[in-house]
Amino acid sequence: MASERPVLQVQEISRTQPVVVEGGHAFLRALTRRPASGDGVVILRKLSFSVARGEIVGILGVNGAGKSTLLQCIAGLTSVSSGQILVDGRVCGLLELGSGFDYEASATKNIWLNGLLLGLSPQEIVERTAAILAFADLQVSETQPLSTFSTGMVMRLAFAIAVHAKPDLLLIDEALAVGDEAFQSRCFERLRDLAARGTAILFVTHASSLVQEMCDRAILLDCGELLAIGSPKRIVADYQKLLFSSGPERETQRARLRMQADSNRETPGMTEAGTTIEDIAFSESTDLSKTAENHQVIRLGIHDVQILKAVLLDQSGCEVNVLRAGESYRFRYSIRFGHAYRAVRFGMLFKSVTGVELGGSQTGSQRLDVSPDDIIDVTFCFNCRLNPGTWFLNAGVLGSAETDEEIWLERFTDLLQFRVVSGHTSATGMVDFGVDFSLTRIPHARSDTRNCHH
Repeated sequence: MASERPVLQVQEISRTQPVVVEGGHAFLRALTRRPASGDGVVILRKLSFSVARGEIVGILGVNGAGKSTLLQCIAGLTSVSSGQILVDGRVCGLLELGSGFDYEASATKNIWLNGLLLGLSPQEIVERTAAILAFADLQVSETQPLSTFSTGMVMRLAFAIAVHAKPDLLLIDEALAVGDEAFQSRCFERLRDLAARGTAILFVTHASSLVQEMCDRAILLDCGELLAIGSPKRIVADYQKLLFSSGPERETQRARLRMQADSNRETPGMTEAGTTIEDIAFSESTDLSKTAENHQVIRLGIHDVQILKAVLLDQSGCEVNVLRAGESYRFRYSIRFGHAYRAVRFGMLFKSVTGVELGGSQTGSQRLDVSPDDIIDVTFCFNCRLNPGTWFLNAGVLGSAETDEEIWLERFTDLLQFRVVSGHTSATGMVDFGVDFSLTRIPHARSDTRNCHH
């Protein structure tokens, strides 16, 4: 749980990258020491936000949005043109592959080098070296020079050093996909542990699902501007709208986000309605009477596909928005097509309140060719394995138009909201996997000395 005391304060910072000028104009400017008016490319534009201790914040944005530059400014590797950055404590960054490493030295010597740079004492480095090597799975390679290491081995070492330095603020730039699945799981577990102990974590990624699963808040950068900051679910939705729009539509989205930012100041952990995520997930008074007409549905596609109706049905065919764990239901929706498409398939996906994708299905084995004004009724049958709480359903349509390339014709995010009530299960977590168990008492072993004499 993040405390109220900020470890990072970013106050109205801007960064302008100078444009290299050649010839007599540059010479004249150097003589007069007069800066060129209007010269330079704006990389960051008046960014302001803070990060509390123990808070995990994800930064989303398309390539060139300014995400990496922002982290470099916070780490002190790049200067800001205006504004200021205040950091209370030790900062550790995983920003560029191999930065701070001596590739002719061994892993152990690099642990010493980086440890000293991070402000660790010699005693602390000695005490943590074995744990760093073990975490990175590099015990057998500790005496080898880094020049013999693979990229993954170098990243594992860098990550292990960073998390064992116990920083107050950890900066990560696209470095959460190192190693195999087992190592990645270990990384995520260590990050959660660091946050629980008070380390603030700020990381850049393009993985929306990771932001929704890991983060307390998220930031959306675009063209150097901070367009939105708030709950991961909302920021991911805004990011996807920008990602799937272009031209005038994209500018409309940007304008909407600016207006929203002006009218809705930064409030950690709050949704648009002013209630926390936990309030929605566990409040018994959540209104689900309009499940089939969620006005907050996010559409990501080419928008000539229209959804006519979406409902959840119980075994008797009645519409429901409260499901009982362990019982069977149908998710049904109807789609009208505005144009002809080939090899169309349909899908569905269960999501948590925080946006974690739990799983779903799609009609890959049965594809249809559709004509303009065709209406297709889609039905998915499922047994409810979700544990008590509030959940969401997505729907999606894929197909081919002029080319054979399959594209999203439409994606309906948060199409239905529903609640699951207890089905007398002892399952924990989000999903009931139908686990069975047995208990067997093992008799105490008796000492038998009959065969001990020779």
